[in-house]
Amino acid sequence: MSPVKKVAVTLASAFVMVAGSIALAAPASAADAHASIIVKTADCNRSTAFRLTNNANEFATVPTYGTSKSCTLRSGNKNDGVAWLQVALNSCYGKNLATDGDFGPATRNALIQVQQAIGVVADGIYGPNTQSRMKFKNSINYACSPASQISNTVW
Repeated sequence: MSPVKKVAVTLASAFVMVAGSIALAAPASAADAHASIIVKTADCNRSTAFRLTNNANEFATVPTYGTSKSCTLRSGNKNDGVAWLQVALNSCYGKNLATDGDFGPATRNALIQVQQAIGVVADGIYGPNTQSRMKFKNSINYACSPASQISNTVW
């Protein structure tokens, strides 16, 4: 094993132990001098209120993993992050979902419709690409703010 590949394998192993969300992929060919690292986004497990960039006194609540907005939700998830996704789908896109925190068929179908409307892959999975294009209910008259106006500063 080449020194570069050994370093890549060692680093990938350390990340797996710490984050539990990185997997090591085999090189495509013998000529490939280093291993590829594939990063899996964690499942959103809660929601977090973030300050708005255009008004630091107001906030919007989005699904998160801890306080990271880079996470996924999909069919079968049941948590606060799903409930806040449902709030966004209802408030900002006119859907009529129960805000029960259960990512079932109705939530998946509503998300697919929104994904089609906002121009991202319509796969029924909420992830970083969908999050970056969606709007979320904010604390300003409960209007909707695009993700681009939501900071990374926790409220």
